[in-house]
Amino acid sequence: MTAAGLGPILHAFFVDHLTRQKGLRRSSVQSYRDAVRLLLAFVASDKRCNLSGIEIEDLTFDRVQRFLAAAYG
Repeated sequence: MTAAGLGPILHAFFVDHLTRQKGLRRSSVQSYRDAVRLLLAFVASDKRCNLSGIEIEDLTFDRVQRFLAAAYG
């Protein structure tokens, strides 16, 4: 999947899943958005690329674990 493919997936997660299906409030969706932004910045730094260079395959279990350890460790 290309980096362009990640955008529609994230958009669907925020608009369809969190807002419509889960019925979360705007502040909760914004919290999710902020966390995802931090994760994507971490992945881009780790991969040494721009945010637009991130692909779905870059969101590995190992990277997410390292992100969480760095953020909350």
